[in-house]
Amino acid sequence: MTCEPATRQARIRVLLKAFTKAHDSLMVDNKRSLELLVKEDVGSYFSIAEAKHLFRVTVSDIFLWAPDDVMECLALYIVARCYKVPYRPELWEKVKAYLSDKDVIEKGQKAFLKKRTRVLQTSKGMHHDLTEAFKRVRAKYFSGPDCEELGLDGPDRPAVVWSKQRTHSRFGYWMEGYNVIVINRILDSPQVPEKVVDYVLYHEILHKKHGSINLAGAREAHHHGFNIDERLFEGQKEAEAFLAKVYKTRGQCLK
Repeated sequence: MTCEPATRQARIRVLLKAFTKAHDSLMVDNKRSLELLVKEDVGSYFSIAEAKHLFRVTVSDIFLWAPDDVMECLALYIVARCYKVPYRPELWEKVKAYLSDKDVIEKGQKAFLKKRTRVLQTSKGMHHDLTEAFKRVRAKYFSGPDCEELGLDGPDRPAVVWSKQRTHSRFGYWMEGYNVIVINRILDSPQVPEKVVDYVLYHEILHKKHGSINLAGAREAHHHGFNIDERLFEGQKEAEAFLAKVYKTRGQCLK
């Protein structure tokens, strides 16, 4: 790690100072109060809740290990997002570089899987094995240079696990900071074709491959390059139609 906190509380104080400084430096009218919460297992790195006179920002404790300058970039980026004002793209790039550090990813992944609030610590379901699905998708669509460049083999490969809850939407998600792919457990059903599970996994690997880009000051994950690659999956339309049916029937079609 580039920076190890002496204590959790000490690093929280440094992070709070960075947010206070960023908030004070922003030149906007009608400023609101800013409340900062630090929690474990925040998969999206941060979230913003907006009230009439308050912004409540929740930040993953993965940033407590970050160097002070990364904390400052994070604070400036998030404060700009709160007020919906343009931000400098290099702010997020610096934060992203920190999140891409192998030690940070490994530590975050272990902490996330250990907590077990959202996911099961296994890829083997009652009806589908995600490890086998990952092998199929990797062999068919990411063989050669892609496999090595994306870290899909060896000790750096992403953990692939089932979600703890079954929902009828958001069938999978890629957690970049933790190097974890989570697949919705509603798909662990005998009524779900193997190819549908493979497609959802393929979709999430594409998020790992393409990341997100900055479009008009907002991060976009399903951009043109992503969509082109997504169409390379054999049976994409059929898989999408099946998932749409699960969503429309709120999962009742699987019973």
